[in-house]
Amino acid sequence: MADYLDAYAAHHDLPVRSSVRATRLTKSGDEFLIATTVGDFTAPNVIIATGSYADPKVPSFAADLDPHIVQLHSSAYRNPSQLQPGGVLLVGGGNSGADISLEVVQTHPTWLAGPPVPHIPPDIDKWFARTVVVRGVRFAQRNVLCLRTPVGRRAAPKMRGKATPLIRVKPKWLAEAGVQRVGRVVGVHDGLPKLEDDQVLDVTNVIWCTGYRHDFPWIDLDTAFDEHGAPVHARGVSTEVAGLYFIGLEFQFALASASLWGPLGRQAGQPADVRPYGGLTVGPVEAAAHVQRVAFTGGRRTLGDVEAFPTSIRRCGPGSCRSRRCRSRRCRGCR
Repeated sequence: MADYLDAYAAHHDLPVRSSVRATRLTKSGDEFLIATTVGDFTAPNVIIATGSYADPKVPSFAADLDPHIVQLHSSAYRNPSQLQPGGVLLVGGGNSGADISLEVVQTHPTWLAGPPVPHIPPDIDKWFARTVVVRGVRFAQRNVLCLRTPVGRRAAPKMRGKATPLIRVKPKWLAEAGVQRVGRVVGVHDGLPKLEDDQVLDVTNVIWCTGYRHDFPWIDLDTAFDEHGAPVHARGVSTEVAGLYFIGLEFQFALASASLWGPLGRQAGQPADVRPYGGLTVGPVEAAAHVQRVAFTGGRRTLGDVEAFPTSIRRCGPGSCRSRRCRSRRCRGCR
């Protein structure tokens, strides 16, 4: 993936500025001002491609735990050597909690807190799962659990911010390994984590597998967000600030919206929603690559066209372009 992104940026001659952090975004008239660690930029359009997993989320009562307890967020966990001797409590029963607990239980007494999470029954390392089941799951995440279908519209409010189904680890594997399942962690008692059934766990390590929250304090555009700090948008197009767009939000259009295989073209706004004349993308290279024609080239491209971003490499041969969508000046078959 990293090599592909490097090659893609080089092929399209994209002015990617790596290791640059955006510190503030404001707007004056029709122009955005983006302050960064290497200077200021202006652009008529800005695409926020930082996704939904920027700021690790930890409950406020974590600060009340005994200071001798080692606390880690799952994003900081690497291996059991980071833990001290004694019991380990993992808070959150999603994929991170299940994966880490299966490793930690080999060297520490382990508890996994949180309600049961659905799982994909087949072993994804087997041929049938990798070739059939995974494709079916991706299809469902892109085309069934989306805002276009009634079932997707009902599921979206319930699934935003919740643990997704277990993909690799199965509940029976956890039980066989000796991981003890317990209820939710609701607070702290005498410096130790307290469960919803009033049980207090005497552990020396806590790993917070509690997900992430949006990280937009650097965007100084109050009308772009609701009272909870979430972007106000329609399929990624800000309904309050013209020229502002989002990509990779959780369930932006479908369950897969925040993943690498997310349906970017479907979750993005319609062509009429996007002003031409270029712009700037703030976010990881993999997200920026999807929107390179809007973000970097200044060409008259629209966010609705970007679902076919590899087209100019794979489908367009010298002399003629086989894609009806592609009119890029950088396409080998169109220029």
